[in-house]
Amino acid sequence: MIKKISLLTLFFTLILSENSINTKDTMTHNHYVIVTLTAKPGKEQELKEALLKVRNLSREENTNISYDVHEDINNPAQFVLYESWTSKQDHEKQFTKPYIQDLGKQLEILLDKPFQHYMAQRID
Repeated sequence: MIKKISLLTLFFTLILSENSINTKDTMTHNHYVIVTLTAKPGKEQELKEALLKVRNLSREENTNISYDVHEDINNPAQFVLYESWTSKQDHEKQFTKPYIQDLGKQLEILLDKPFQHYMAQRID
């Protein structure tokens, strides 16, 4: 029994440590962006796919710390983006990227109302 517990403990320790490894420096960033978007009726899936595409491309940027897309549990037309960047300037550089410009054009068609965004910095 002790041997099984030890192996199980080792297994979970390895999984947790592997999942927590992040090659980007997460101690120096302090620029966060929160965006809320509401899809037009019938456009929920298209908006979700567009947001996930941008998430994947943004995560490839070395100045992006994290980029998560969330869907409201009670309203599948409502999405929330949570982004973390190394700096405000690095975040602003994103707007020159072709995939962000393409998303802007898509949002004109897919959104029920203008999106809202909030920029923040962590306070310790």
